[in-house]
Order: sequence, then structure tokens, then C-alpha cells
Amino acid sequence: MTKKLFLLSSIAVVLIIGGCAKESPGAPERQAESSADLSLSKRRVSHVSATFDFTQGQIVDRGREWVDEQGGYHVRGQVYENSPITGDLTGVDEHNVFNMDISAIGEGRSWGHTRSQLTWDDRNISGIWLGVYENRIVAGQMQGNSSWIGRGGFAGMTAKATQETEPGNFSLLHVHFSIKERD
Repeated sequence: MTKKLFLLSSIAVVLIIGGCAKESPGAPERQAESSADLSLSKRRVSHVSATFDFTQGQIVDRGREWVDEQGGYHVRGQVYENSPITGDLTGVDEHNVFNMDISAIGEGRSWGHTRSQLTWDDRNISGIWLGVYENRIVAGQMQGNSSWIGRGGFAGMTAKATQETEPGNFSLLHVHFSIKERD
């Protein structure tokens, strides 16, 4: 091999290796934690709020309720339907399955899953959000987190949210969504 050919080959190898070492536009996707993160890593995130008013809905199934030997109150499978939702997202919480464990001193947790028919007026989108939630209960207030998957007009969108009730009133739930929008 001549010196000139060797020098050109060396330069080509350095350029190729250097080009491969640079982060490509898709590199953050390769570092994502799961396949769900792959399609969402470049999406716009919007922050919106809504209030779920369970005083206006109906309990259609009381589920199972009991008080244990220590005075703790427990609920399993209580179903709420048609609770109105107001705020940046409007509509109705169609079906909410609620579970709770609360001690005699008023501390504990609640969890469940929900289906909401919503409209996002700012984006002119309507559809369904399916969610799961978990809250802690301290000093007469529930606070927690939820995860949501969109259907219908919200298909391809996901959301994470934080929520809290008003102190002493578990029936008004304020939810703060971070929605990952479609491209």
C-alpha cells in the first residue's frame, strides 16, 4: 500500500468513526426505558388541570365496606358513575372503581381505575382517557398520582398526573395533567 493510499484510508476511517460517535437525532430514543417511551420521547408536553366532582355522580355499586378490629375503614370495588369534570378538560368521569384503606386515626391510601369521556377545548379534541390512580390519605386529604392512556380523539396520547382533594372533602378531586401529545 502506498503512503498516499494509507493516509487517505486512515482519514476515511477517522471520519467514519467520528461520525458514528456523534449522537444521532434518534439517540435519545435508544436510551429510553421502554418501548412506550420510544414513540413519546420527542412529543410536546402540555399541562392542563381539571376538577372531578364526585358529589354530582352516582354510586352504582357500594362494593364491599367494613371496619376492622382496630377501627380502620376499608372499601373494595365501590363504583362511581357520571361525575362531572370541569376545567381545561371537560366532560364526565363515566366509570370509576374506588378502593380505600384508612386507619382509625384517618391515614391510609386509596387506589383504583377510571374511564373519562372528555373534551380538550383548546385543542378541539374529544375522546376517552383510561386511568389508574393511587393516593395517600393524611389529615383528611387525598394526594397522589395517576397515569392515563388516550382513546378516540386522544389516541396515541398519554398523561401523568398529580391530584389532591380539598382538605376534609374527598368528593372534589383536583387533577393536574402533563399530557404527551401526538406529533
